[in-house]
Amino acid sequence: MRVPLLAAAREQGFGETSLERIRVIGDWQSLCVPDFKPVEQVVDLLRLLPLPQPALNWLRRQWTLRPQIVDGRCTRCGICEKGCPVTPPAIHPHASPAERLDDNRCIHCYCCHEFCPSHAIELRAPWLARHLPLETLADRASRLVGFLSSSRRRPG
Repeated sequence: MRVPLLAAAREQGFGETSLERIRVIGDWQSLCVPDFKPVEQVVDLLRLLPLPQPALNWLRRQWTLRPQIVDGRCTRCGICEKGCPVTPPAIHPHASPAERLDDNRCIHCYCCHEFCPSHAIELRAPWLARHLPLETLADRASRLVGFLSSSRRRPG
């Protein structure tokens, strides 16, 4: 229920969101990637803060994971660059270390991380994200908002 769309669907009674009540037909296990690790993203509650957009953008960058090429693993095959959906690409494995990722162009889709056959692209959290548990704060805040919104609808 950490996916906002599913939480809203459950709250509004749209579709089925309970895993116990969903019946899967077919061989879905063949679609699983054995070493897949989901990217943990911060729930975007920052937009609720009464701050100017430049300040919100700065705060958001402080909690957004950034792709980083690991030198010892990178084979310079270029698959990350070819798979980047931005034109021109935001990642350049052949460039100098300081120029390998263009933060201004990167849309944080993490395709480079997914495509890399050498697992040479790590997603690293900025300093603030490593030291302030925003994910925990966001989870608590979303539960509070959900509780408050559901209690407002109850006849009382």
